[in-house]
Amino acid sequence: MDARLDTLSIELYQMNIRVGRIAWQQAIIGGFASEASPPPPPMASNFEAEDDDDDGDDDDAFDDNHGAEFEMSMIGELNHFHGLQICLQELGIFISQSKYAKNLVKRFGLESASFVKTPMSPNVKLIVDLLRKSVDWFLYKSMIGSLLYLTTSRLDISYSVGVCAKYQANFRESHMIALKRIIKYIKTTVDFGVWYSKDTNDVLARYFDANWARNVDDRKSTLGGCFYVDNNLVS
Repeated sequence: MDARLDTLSIELYQMNIRVGRIAWQQAIIGGFASEASPPPPPMASNFEAEDDDDDGDDDDAFDDNHGAEFEMSMIGELNHFHGLQICLQELGIFISQSKYAKNLVKRFGLESASFVKTPMSPNVKLIVDLLRKSVDWFLYKSMIGSLLYLTTSRLDISYSVGVCAKYQANFRESHMIALKRIIKYIKTTVDFGVWYSKDTNDVLARYFDANWARNVDDRKSTLGGCFYVDNNLVS
């Protein structure tokens, strides 16, 4: 999975820990109070507490000790992280990119396109198609790049985007049609994301599959897999 989700691994495994960020205002607008004052770290978080029962006390002590020495403001719970929308709920954490997905659909002019229920038709097999009409290379690669960024929280489109990305060096109209279908699917499911439940256990499960030489061009297989901790997708 994307490195941004890996950075959040501790928060996702320990749901009850509140993450805070500290804005060091003196470092921005005028330097430190004196030359003897050590430079503050650019970011701090409280997820390294050893005892969950003492999280509240540790937070208060941290705020008091650093608030007495530096001017700072607590931003609060983490809601956004590198384009990810993070919704902390009582039963778990929901991660999505719905705002980005809406802008993606609008950017490529498919707001009024029809709705589709799947990102790729099961009856369509993309191939190296040299007979069909060429398309705008910049538009095609822009779509691929935008969709690859969206796969951070939309694992349901990972395979379809990967298939279309294989033809970036020699794409045709048939590949563009398949790519636009993925964006239509994004429009239909714009609020989809990844749910991490707080009610979980330490059971690790893995799932793998292959399409066994289904590639029409070279007869190679496509492999895929994922890991779950109980019902939470981790990789």
